[in-house]
Amino acid sequence: MHYLLTYPHGCVEQTTSRAFPQLYLGSLVDMTDQEEERARQNVDAAITRLMQMQISSGGFGYWPGSNTSSDWGSSYAGHFLLEAEREGYDIPSGFKDRWIRYQKQAAASFEMPNQKNLRNLGLAQAYRLYTLALAGKPEVGSMNRLNSTEEISPRAKWMLASAYAQMGQKQEAEKLIAGLSTQVEEYRELDYTYGSSLRDRALILMTYTDLGNTTKSLELTKVIAKRLNTTRWLSTQEVSFSLMAISRYQKSVGGADALQVEYEVGAQKGSISGGKGMYVVKLTDPEKAGDIQIKNNSGGAVFVNVIRRGVPEVSEEISESNNLIMKVSYLDADGYPLDVSSLKQGSDFIAEVTVNNPGHLDHYQNLVLSQVFPSGWEIRNQRIEGMEGQFASDEPDYQDIRDDRVYSYFNLRRNAVKTFRIKLNAAYLGKFYLPATSCEAMYSEDIYAREKGQWVEVVSGDELAQ
Repeated sequence: MHYLLTYPHGCVEQTTSRAFPQLYLGSLVDMTDQEEERARQNVDAAITRLMQMQISSGGFGYWPGSNTSSDWGSSYAGHFLLEAEREGYDIPSGFKDRWIRYQKQAAASFEMPNQKNLRNLGLAQAYRLYTLALAGKPEVGSMNRLNSTEEISPRAKWMLASAYAQMGQKQEAEKLIAGLSTQVEEYRELDYTYGSSLRDRALILMTYTDLGNTTKSLELTKVIAKRLNTTRWLSTQEVSFSLMAISRYQKSVGGADALQVEYEVGAQKGSISGGKGMYVVKLTDPEKAGDIQIKNNSGGAVFVNVIRRGVPEVSEEISESNNLIMKVSYLDADGYPLDVSSLKQGSDFIAEVTVNNPGHLDHYQNLVLSQVFPSGWEIRNQRIEGMEGQFASDEPDYQDIRDDRVYSYFNLRRNAVKTFRIKLNAAYLGKFYLPATSCEAMYSEDIYAREKGQWVEVVSGDELAQ
């Protein structure tokens, strides 16, 4: 949850992923009144943002201002809205009705492609049909038509079975998944459904929970929880679906066995008791914690994790890359290379980043270029001023310009190159740290490039002359 809540990007998938698990978090972990209120505020904020991302068709665009709907994103966001409404959140009826009309039209017009490499379209249709069943507006004809399609993938069958279960047709759902393996081949998808083997296991867990199969649900919950407990990189889609599926399972079977634990961490002592599955104790003085002593007075096993978080010391970042080439440079107002370690106050200059897909893999979707600038520099509003001539920049699919940073989102075909330029001004005197510049695929850990940061100065004209 910490990873989701601090994630800086906000497409329709990421906005939904940050908020979705918070609907059920109280069934898993003991929360203070303040934490519960913060969760409610986060969910309300996500609903408001999604309202701004709904387009005229009733679907949801991938980014604010998009003219086309995101297929998977529209179902995912709508799923979240339906579950939020079930949990007591206020969803404007017109907002939801427009989305339901879009889902029904998309479901009715769906045709399964012949190409096997497009089989995820079947999963998208199954998810769409599931959300309609959840909304109490099932498209039975479309469900039966997809059910009879030979090309439908196993993951689509699991999702479609959940749709039948929502309608109360559990026998048809059981028939659909009979003989299907819960093993999922390892894969990772950079766009469309943002899928992975972990996300698909969470989908299967949702199906078993909908069918009331607690034995299979428990087996998958253990597998997913073990995967979440590793240090490997996870996408927002994986974390959100996993937490959502585990929380829904936990809620369906009731509280955990009563927990009775005493702990001592240095001078900090306390006890935990209750029926939630997870408890968090914040160390008041972690630097002086010393030994940690745990006494388990419960009837079952208790698992303890000690978690430490931090950020690298300034200037300790390293430059590295994998399957992506990035060059960071700076230009003066005439387009000549510029050393930014010492800049004259008031001078304008350009931050230039060139990103190259070397073709080792395939086309790249959903890359993000993150540029954070020192507090002595100001970002010039290029949306008003524009970038022309030799300073013209490639157009990102979406760009988020904040006070001290710019996030640029784009796709990059195999062997293609794109260059992005940001106009800056050396505004304030002093010595500042320029953080690392990075570019990465938002849905893969295997595609990234990072350029380490450095110290920079903004000086007066007199100092520069000396």
